[in-house]
Amino acid sequence: MTIDFVYIENNLRYHTLKKFVSKKNSVYLVEYKGEKLVAKVFKNSKHIFEFSLLNFLYSKDISIPKPFALVNQTIFMEYIEGDTLMDLINSNIPDKKKYLDGLSEFFFRIHQIKKRQMSLLKGDFCIKNFIYNSKIYGLDFEESTYGNSLIDIGGTIAQILDSSPSFTEEKFYLSNYFLGTYLEKNQLDLHQLKSDLKHFIIDGLLFDASFRPAQREEIEKWSIKIRKNFDQIFYKEFQ
Repeated sequence: MTIDFVYIENNLRYHTLKKFVSKKNSVYLVEYKGEKLVAKVFKNSKHIFEFSLLNFLYSKDISIPKPFALVNQTIFMEYIEGDTLMDLINSNIPDKKKYLDGLSEFFFRIHQIKKRQMSLLKGDFCIKNFIYNSKIYGLDFEESTYGNSLIDIGGTIAQILDSSPSFTEEKFYLSNYFLGTYLEKNQLDLHQLKSDLKHFIIDGLLFDASFRPAQREEIEKWSIKIRKNFDQIFYKEFQ
């Protein structure tokens, strides 16, 4: 079926089924002649950058929604139905390791894309921006850049730990499991990465705390504990 994206962009409100929660932009689930797709309407000037990057990632077989068209400041892309990673790891389902296997595979794949020995980073590592539908799909790449791959990993671990219910024994187990699978895929030694990884986890926690005043004290306390007891918290699974 041929989709008239210009028509949809001009008549978006008539085709919108729901509006997704998004702080930076307006994101809609739209329907056109029985076909569901996502329209991301930018409030900034990053639409060209993200559309170009989405096409590049899709060409590299990275698990993302297929980008369809860019019309003015609106990106139209494939709708991936499923649960967010945040909902899954904070649920009562018994085995969550397969989702973290998928997450480590996603980061492994994207971090293999290099420029001047730096890895392509997702940038926004909010775990709401990962969808599971037989595998993990990444969403939202407008903050992508090149740098130390541990920025993504540390920020993601922070999100796993401080999402509700926060800092539980299960959350530390899942964080260690995710870290272990990522390190194994990349054949990396945690001992050599300790300083950078600790720094990026704490940075991620404090960044989250700045947006969560009700949780700030708890996150800051755990940041201090992780700074002092990093080996006991993140090494025990690897000894």
